[in-house]
Amino acid sequence: MSSKSGDKRSIAVIHLTLSTSYLAFHQLEKAEAHANQSIAMAQSIGFTQILPLCFGNKGMIETQRKHYDAAITYFNQGMAYTSEDPSAKPDLLCGLGEAYFFKGRYTEAEKYLSEGLALARSSRSGSRVYDSLGLLAEVYTKQQKFELALDTYKQYSKVKDSIIVDKKEAIARMETRFEAEAEKRTAAEKIRRQNYLLISGAVLFLALACIYWIDRKRKSDKLERLRSENNLNIFRLQLNPHFMSNALNAISASVIQENRQKATQLLAQFAELMRGIFDNAQKKAIPLSAEIKMLEDYMDLERSRVNDRFRYEILVDQGINRDRVMIPPLMLQPFVENSILHGLVSKKDDGLIRIQIRQNERLLHCTIEDNGVGFKPSEAPKTDQTQHAIDLIRERLKILSRLRKNNGSLNIIPLASGTKVEINVPL
Repeated sequence: MSSKSGDKRSIAVIHLTLSTSYLAFHQLEKAEAHANQSIAMAQSIGFTQILPLCFGNKGMIETQRKHYDAAITYFNQGMAYTSEDPSAKPDLLCGLGEAYFFKGRYTEAEKYLSEGLALARSSRSGSRVYDSLGLLAEVYTKQQKFELALDTYKQYSKVKDSIIVDKKEAIARMETRFEAEAEKRTAAEKIRRQNYLLISGAVLFLALACIYWIDRKRKSDKLERLRSENNLNIFRLQLNPHFMSNALNAISASVIQENRQKATQLLAQFAELMRGIFDNAQKKAIPLSAEIKMLEDYMDLERSRVNDRFRYEILVDQGINRDRVMIPPLMLQPFVENSILHGLVSKKDDGLIRIQIRQNERLLHCTIEDNGVGFKPSEAPKTDQTQHAIDLIRERLKILSRLRKNNGSLNIIPLASGTKVEINVPL
């Protein structure tokens, strides 16, 4: 009897795992079907420890469907079983906060997000703290609690920096472990080759040497690909442009000057932009349409900040399917930011940024052109941050070129009036 119960527990866990996997890929019907099967089997054998996670999945499914009342019901059902699995409580509380946020009930949203954030911090769940801070800042913005919103966005920025450090440390540990293992393998293989030489002669030695080389190359290629992908994750997180600091300073000034209308407008635009970055920060690639939306949100925010002293145009070839072409997030934003902060800063009006995008076989050709002050090729970059952003983009293009086996490029061209940046992104 206990054997059958154990089998059912395993099956219930498998259904929960499948539900979570399908939910991650937004296949909501399959995710719901497996969640229901997991709940039914767990309840039939009294396996209540997994019910918080099961009902949490159901709540997230209904949130994605925009059925927020149903989502709240499922999250509360999950909360009823958290004595069995307290580790699920932060996710359930934050799920409740998100559902209430989308219902426009910001007081309840603040309550549950704050509770979930406190538990996530005590359990050292970095990703959950990151998620909760982003949404809580939006709640404060909606409530016009400007100082709290500003402070929360600053905490959000610090957590992002700590995630970058954690990823760097993880890569360093991986490299150290690989080097140690490589040394052990090298020593072992040396002894083994010597034994084979004594026993089997030159022919067997050559055969083993070939096998060894092929195996090492395969493992080396696999590690190089993994390292390249991890480096891409770090570069994506490091592209936390200093426009965030500029925007926060502008909002702070508006709050201090008691310009509530300006502060509210800037906070709303900033929240919309940060939500887009927050949604896409952990993705290796996003649709071109999402990248364009983030660029539009960013330029709208900067236009509001400088009182509409410039305008912009985004021209995309008609043959490009914006929702199917996938590129790494924030590939173009640093150059748009540079055009605004350094190219157009001295223009009182009539500033223009023109972005053109076209596809050439397996390359996405993007140009960013402004009519600002420009620069001479012999001039140094305006700031260390500018050079850092350019270096990051160049490094990302090198890694993408290796991973996608297609050469990307970056060229910065001075014009008679302004600057032109050409980026070829491997697809």
